[in-house]
Amino acid sequence: MVILEKYVKQIYRCARCGWCRTPTFADHGINKVCPVYEYHPKGPWEFFTARGRLAIAQGLLEGEIDVTKDLVEIIYSCTTCGACHEVCVIHFPVVMGVSKTDELDQVRVFEAMRAEVFKRRPDMLLEPHRRIAERVATQRNPYGEPHDQRFEWLSDTYRLAKQGETVYFVGCTSAYRHPEIARSTIRVLSKAGLVPAIIDEWCCGSTLLRTGQWDYVEELAKHNLEELKKAGARKVVVSCAGCYRTLKLDYPEILGSKWDFEILHATELMWELIEEGRLKIAKSLNQKVTYHDPCHLGRHAGVYDPPRDIIKSIPGVEFVELTPTRQYAMCCGGGGGVKSGFNELALRIGIAAVKRAEGIGAKILLSACPFCKRNLVEAIEACKAGIEFYDITEVLAKLV
Repeated sequence: MVILEKYVKQIYRCARCGWCRTPTFADHGINKVCPVYEYHPKGPWEFFTARGRLAIAQGLLEGEIDVTKDLVEIIYSCTTCGACHEVCVIHFPVVMGVSKTDELDQVRVFEAMRAEVFKRRPDMLLEPHRRIAERVATQRNPYGEPHDQRFEWLSDTYRLAKQGETVYFVGCTSAYRHPEIARSTIRVLSKAGLVPAIIDEWCCGSTLLRTGQWDYVEELAKHNLEELKKAGARKVVVSCAGCYRTLKLDYPEILGSKWDFEILHATELMWELIEEGRLKIAKSLNQKVTYHDPCHLGRHAGVYDPPRDIIKSIPGVEFVELTPTRQYAMCCGGGGGVKSGFNELALRIGIAAVKRAEGIGAKILLSACPFCKRNLVEAIEACKAGIEFYDITEVLAKLV
């Protein structure tokens, strides 16, 4: 069966209206929708828009288009941020509450296109994405770092249990590239008297899912399921927005009813602890601060308020919203395999995000995902911006 056949109704549902290309919500501060269409080095071509990609999906489905190197570049240059979905006229009945049926989920279709390409022509896969799969297979992380060093970041100060109802699923990027996020998370939770358990986790498989390499993910999911069951887990806390989307939305599809855990992003749990009075913010932060919505946390999973509630609860903070914001926020450029496959494009999108934050006078740019941190820190360095970036947990760890 052709993978895209599952999405045939959605592919043909596109009205080709162009709302995904031409902004129509100026009153919401939306003057751009697709970051790839706006910032791709090759210019704003139609095939970089959602309607262009859906036309390509139709061509693949009908056998009118062959898989070529140029086609692979187009298909894999999408950050899968989902901004096109939020402005899509087909999605409006859901937004307005008159329908519960989402008739066109562009991100699902685009991910299926990649799986279709991988199925038909695995030899055409981008080399960086192929290496990710190889590294996950051998070291259980996309960076190829030794699996036995996954918890090198863990200070002797914190003796975490191997069993417990609450498990901290660290994620590969926090463990190997931004351990300061993992350490900050443990510090904050410990301040609230919560000591989470740690399991022998493997990569959640998010990057493989986003790059169409679906065949390899079930093994990862089954391993993580068994480790959580052995730990006696009921609640799983994650730092990474990609892990959050994968564990909360993808694993139930992959594992079915076997996957029976409450998945919380760290900001959700931390705000809950603040509200309960178990976590006290002892110090002030007298700065103008803004917040970047991670796509997998916001648009994909609907988590918008807890990060903002945390920021607003910090004494001395002047919080200003980026424009556009929440479900209309622009992507940082680091997701969907774009950072590894097209770093120049990722940085161009990231620099645009940084300049928007500077433009509203923010001195600190916060987010809640190590992938966002990775790309936005590089963007700040690339354009020599006068703004600092932190994950929310890092700021909290200094103030509690």
